[in-house]
Amino acid sequence: VLGCTGFAIIDLGVMVAAEKIVETAAQENADAIGLSGLVTPSLDEMVNIAKLMQQKNLSIPLLIGGAAASLTYTALKIAPEYDGDVVYISDAGRAGSAVRSLFSETKRAEFVADLKNDYKKALEKYNNAQTGMQKITLQEAYQNRLLIDWTDPAQHATQPKKTSFILANDYPLENIVQYFNWKVFLSKWFKATGKSEEKNEEKKRLQDDAQKMLDIIIEQKIIKLRGAVQIFPVKKDINNKDIILINGYSQHAKLSFLRNLEKKDQPNLCLSDFLADEDYLGFFVLSAGFGLESFKADLQKKHDNYNEIIVSLLADSLAEAFSEELHKLVRKKWWGYDQKNEKYSGIRPAFGYPCCPNHNDKRIVFDLLHAEKACGLKLTETAMIMPVSSICGMYFANPCARYFSAI
Repeated sequence: VLGCTGFAIIDLGVMVAAEKIVETAAQENADAIGLSGLVTPSLDEMVNIAKLMQQKNLSIPLLIGGAAASLTYTALKIAPEYDGDVVYISDAGRAGSAVRSLFSETKRAEFVADLKNDYKKALEKYNNAQTGMQKITLQEAYQNRLLIDWTDPAQHATQPKKTSFILANDYPLENIVQYFNWKVFLSKWFKATGKSEEKNEEKKRLQDDAQKMLDIIIEQKIIKLRGAVQIFPVKKDINNKDIILINGYSQHAKLSFLRNLEKKDQPNLCLSDFLADEDYLGFFVLSAGFGLESFKADLQKKHDNYNEIIVSLLADSLAEAFSEELHKLVRKKWWGYDQKNEKYSGIRPAFGYPCCPNHNDKRIVFDLLHAEKACGLKLTETAMIMPVSSICGMYFANPCARYFSAI
């Protein structure tokens, strides 16, 4: 959007290291650095970049945007790390006017003052919400954990039919299209572009265009699906039952799950509650990102920004569809705990979800599944998966399992 409104943009791409961003800005004498985050791991990296800009004594504005970003997060986590102007832009459509105001001799002071006032209000609202939430100790929360009757077969997952390593590379794209969620795709599009969802004719045109591009991707096999799954025997740590040990692996192969500490009438949940003292836990890695960047590069050469965004969002949706397909195979075939049950059972939280927010736990799963060697997937220093449109998570088979917030 900024490029279309008269600003010269140096596009460094996606998943770029903080050092490269800051160094390039200094070398090119850039007037501002712009960051856009479509997924939650990007938020942590935005904080890192703000810190590095402060360390390098930069004074240029830092622009924050993207579907994952928010006014509150910017005010709470990013702005305090940098003395220069940190500017949250709520949607792409406002980027041009915001940046022009920021660099205007007559409008800058008022723009910055209004922005700081918005941050102040967002922080006040956040602090008021935190004040209203009463916290209890970890011991109190553990005493109020979810208690499952492990003697009741209806509350206990069955033993897996298959615990050996399962490789799902080059999985047919046509097999997962049935799980493609157009509603989510459209929502992400309008968030990414900053446009209104109110016009039905625009939604239909967009979906038609995206469907044509999806057909091309499938027919020409432009995107390759890769993934791996394995179900492991696990046990709870004797001293801290919220720590899960993966049987047969080194002492480092353990997961420390967080427990909700909010004072409430309902149980204070932790993912460990859904596992017996000795049980099974599934892990998966998958990607719909192989082939994506080269295809996007071809679109960039044609200056086809419209289809470039469509393709990126299609890949994200295909990754979710692939995740749904593999989960079905786990439930119905490989683990088989949901074979006769028409009702969807079990959960598959990905690392970064509120119930398991530690992205570094992906490193354990990558080691267990040999993800780099088997699938070609890699983790950055900040535990982001390369290529993009990739997911890493767990399978909980217990019928009592549900999603929740641990923080």
